[in-house]
Amino acid sequence: MAKHSGARVADPVGLIEGTGPPRRRPPGLVPVAAVIMAGALFCLSLEWRDHLRGTGTVPVRLLVLSGGVALAAVLIAVAGYLRRGQQIDRINRKLRDSYSDLANTRMRLGAEIADRTRSEAVAKERATRLQQAVELARLGYYVWDARTNRCEFCTEQLAAAFGLTPKAFRARADGADGSMYLVHPEDRKHLRAAYAELAAGRSLDITYRTNNPAGPRRLRVIARPVMDADGRPLKYHFAALDVTDQHETTARLAEAQRMESIGRMTGGIAHDFNNLLAVILGNLELLGEVKGKAEQQEMISEAMAATLRGRDLTRNMLGFARRAPLDPIELNLKAVVDGMVPLIRRTLPKNIAIRVEADDGLWPVRGDRSLTDSALLNLVINARDAMPRGGTLTIEAHNVDPAAEPGAGCGAGLDPAARYVVLSVADTGTGIDPAIRDRVFKPFVSTKTARSNTGLGLPMVQSFIRQAGGRIELDSLPGQGTTFRLFFRVADEDAVAGCAAGLTCPLCSDA
Repeated sequence: MAKHSGARVADPVGLIEGTGPPRRRPPGLVPVAAVIMAGALFCLSLEWRDHLRGTGTVPVRLLVLSGGVALAAVLIAVAGYLRRGQQIDRINRKLRDSYSDLANTRMRLGAEIADRTRSEAVAKERATRLQQAVELARLGYYVWDARTNRCEFCTEQLAAAFGLTPKAFRARADGADGSMYLVHPEDRKHLRAAYAELAAGRSLDITYRTNNPAGPRRLRVIARPVMDADGRPLKYHFAALDVTDQHETTARLAEAQRMESIGRMTGGIAHDFNNLLAVILGNLELLGEVKGKAEQQEMISEAMAATLRGRDLTRNMLGFARRAPLDPIELNLKAVVDGMVPLIRRTLPKNIAIRVEADDGLWPVRGDRSLTDSALLNLVINARDAMPRGGTLTIEAHNVDPAAEPGAGCGAGLDPAARYVVLSVADTGTGIDPAIRDRVFKPFVSTKTARSNTGLGLPMVQSFIRQAGGRIELDSLPGQGTTFRLFFRVADEDAVAGCAAGLTCPLCSDA
């Protein structure tokens, strides 16, 4: 065993000899008595030797002295044994006290460990609940180091709003302008101004859109700066809430309220205008009964035809306002197109060529004939206005079966279990600006000038086709023209299904 160095071994109980705090002990009674007894025995042995050598007789005094010494030796031995027993008892008491202290310490440590375990379980449960609340609320959080211009920490919820993982977000947001590439381009300018306010020590509360590849998300961000003693920013703590759904819901509610107001206004105007047309039409009929020159009769007939078209226009406006029910009948769109071609040719200038391609075997559809004519004429007039320098107008009509032709709907939201006939109007004009392309179906939004703008044409077309159970689709590129497609649902699905299977279709044959 290796020898210990000069350092003492800790022994608070004092069981190890030579350990514990040093102290001087007085010599005990037994060692002193033992020394005295040793001296007495030595002296007695000398006297016994002298007597044995001399006279050969032992005096009584020597015998008594020897007996006393022997008795003293016995007493010293007994005293030593008793003192040793006392030391053992004292050590045993110290051991019992130490064991008791150890047991108490063990119980106390066990209680502390149990308390800590319970505290950790409660903290873990609270953290889990907080994480669940953060996920449900789409609440994100990240920390930005103002000195290195780097993201220190980012939650999954925040990174998901940008279409990234936390690791990818930290990598993309690296640098002073790195985070700006993750923000929608239209929101970067005012976000930079807000960050300047944040760097000055003021809190931030702003809403902006993310540049998410899957579609922009709208975030409400609240930030607090952490400043040093000199007033310079150290870190920024950001909390972000995804308010995309809330914004879209508010926008839809506002749009619904706006459309309701416009519908009421349009219905009132159409109702009053229809009363005026009734008076005009009645007087024209009375003039038609008066015999006059042929030119006058022709003018009266043209005025009556214009008045009837005005009446149809009011019906369209009432239909847009949801105050007039449709009058659906079975229609063949080829017959509709052929019947409108003469009017369309008179509407178009000479520098616009017209091309009509309507299949002969079109499936019959159900729709309001007057509204269908009005929708087609509206799209033709829009195409004419988009080609001020001339061009080509193409009108097409053909059958569409989304189930048999995947992708035929082209994103129009068609029912794959249904069949449609599509009526398209295409021009080679200026196209529609992407900034307003998604808003052309809203009332009073138009690509035309203020003088020629009505603002209700496309919304009425959309309202009509939706009431008929169909869809409308728009394709346009600036400088390459525009194409509108109206998807009409077929009149009899079962009959058309038999026709598609090669059976006789009375509807198609009648057409």
